Amino acid sequence: MTQQQATSSDFAQYLAIQHAKSVEVPKYQLQDSLRIWFTTYEQQANIQGVHDLNLCGKYVGSFMPPTISAWIRTLPPTVVGNWLHLKEAMLNFFGKSKEEEDRQLLSTLRAMKQQPNESISLYAAKWIYQHSLLNVHYSQEMQIDLFVESLARQDLQLTLFSLVEMAHLETLNQVIQKALKLEEKTKLRSLAPQAVKDRTGDDPMDIDYVSTSSKKGRSQQSRHHQQRSNSNNTNQRRAYDKHGNPICDLCDEKHRTINCSRYRRPKSRRHTNHHRQAQVNMAETDTNDAPRADIVVDSFQTSSVNELSLDISHLEQHQHHRLPSSALKYGSMTISVLWDSGSAITAINDVTATHLNLPINKDESIPYRDVNSNIKSTIGTAQLNIFGTTVTAHVIKGLAKSLIIGWNTMASWKVSLDAVNNQAVANIGGSVLRIPLDSTSPLTVGHIDHHDHDIKTIINQYQDVIASNPKKPSVTSLVHFSIDTGDHPPVYTPPRQFHPKLQEEMDLQLRQMESNGIISRIKFTQWGSQLTPVPKPDGSTRLFDKATGKSITNIHVSSIKPATQ
Repeated sequence: MTQQQATSSDFAQYLAIQHAKSVEVPKYQLQDSLRIWFTTYEQQANIQGVHDLNLCGKYVGSFMPPTISAWIRTLPPTVVGNWLHLKEAMLNFFGKSKEEEDRQLLSTLRAMKQQPNESISLYAAKWIYQHSLLNVHYSQEMQIDLFVESLARQDLQLTLFSLVEMAHLETLNQVIQKALKLEEKTKLRSLAPQAVKDRTGDDPMDIDYVSTSSKKGRSQQSRHHQQRSNSNNTNQRRAYDKHGNPICDLCDEKHRTINCSRYRRPKSRRHTNHHRQAQVNMAETDTNDAPRADIVVDSFQTSSVNELSLDISHLEQHQHHRLPSSALKYGSMTISVLWDSGSAITAINDVTATHLNLPINKDESIPYRDVNSNIKSTIGTAQLNIFGTTVTAHVIKGLAKSLIIGWNTMASWKVSLDAVNNQAVANIGGSVLRIPLDSTSPLTVGHIDHHDHDIKTIINQYQDVIASNPKKPSVTSLVHFSIDTGDHPPVYTPPRQFHPKLQEEMDLQLRQMESNGIISRIKFTQWGSQLTPVPKPDGSTRLFDKATGKSITNIHVSSIKPATQ
């Protein structure tokens, strides 16, 4: 029994030594921090199940440079066999002081900045690891300030600082969790600056080949025109998609480069005046005529298959075109709405639907065709309450606008686009609603005030009754008001005592109104009097003059104007 116990103890000791040998850490470099290396070694040993670090002392030399390894062999076995003694001896001989290392680590920690395309989770992991290397850790409040200030987005910094004050966030972990939730909801990770925005959705465009020379069979005139185009644009690609359709070099749309509205033809040496006139006419045509988009919509009545074929290449145009869009406020969120009579359906972006917490009915998904003639499917439909009506919008992933009002909704609202006044006129429920286009101030879509239009009409019709400056009436006619108290006697209210500064401002306003002829001074007002009834001990009353402080015994009443009470 004793022999079996000894064998088990020896085997356990053998396993512990093997675990101590198997600790894998990078070799120490002389320019690195020895104290950080020991911290990394202890963490890795704990992960690999080495609970007795004293067994690791004899193997530390294999991770050190030859000079330090030779120095370790000169130490007594009692020092090498004790992890704390070996660590202290090496730090005293080869390491820096704690103050010096903390100064360098703190400088590195303060210099850390989140990259624009770096996620918060990865950056927070690096930041926490860098802070763990400090010998003296900062308080939670200081950690929160340093971490939030190192984030890339300033709006996220302000939001997190506000949440710390309002939600009473006390630990760095709570702040990081809030930042991760904000990143997930609003997609704070933006694309890299060198990334090119995809105009055609998530699927990349297939390019079958790039032609380097003109095809055979073309006329001499076409080749001459091609050479002039080459001189105009040296980086011309002449790309085609997989269906053989040309791709414009200027806007990546499905047409030839020379047919693009952004293409400028080179000046010809001959017929200079005629060519200039043609350029002017072309510029006027481009300015007056709106850009056209190729839209293919299958008929709902004749199609036997439940399929909607819709080319959405027109959903995002060039920046120099002014599209009929409006800024509408839905709840607490401002969304960009495009009035698109060329779209058969009303569509909403999937990110916008998520932010508005709209329930999506995925059973009503329909297929559609994108710009590359690829058949895709919508996510489903969502219900929106806009201007007091329920609108069904198809949820599409990667839609260029937050919301697109299609022809079905525009027809039900009787929408007409007024390009002269830059507004969209809708007739909803008998009320005419005028929605500004390209307006920076959003319009609330939650409800419609049916009396708003009538009130504006009356104000515009009778503008003379509204004074532009009530203190100084000019050509306007002020409105006079009268109050009929019936049989009730006038009520006397004694004057109030105001603060001297406030009383001075009130007197100044009254003097201005008096000089402008709005009010006039009178000795006694018909709504009150200086006389006040005072009860007597016998139950009767006596009139008392508040101005003089004397009782009134004789009253002379004029036959023309009775005295007020």
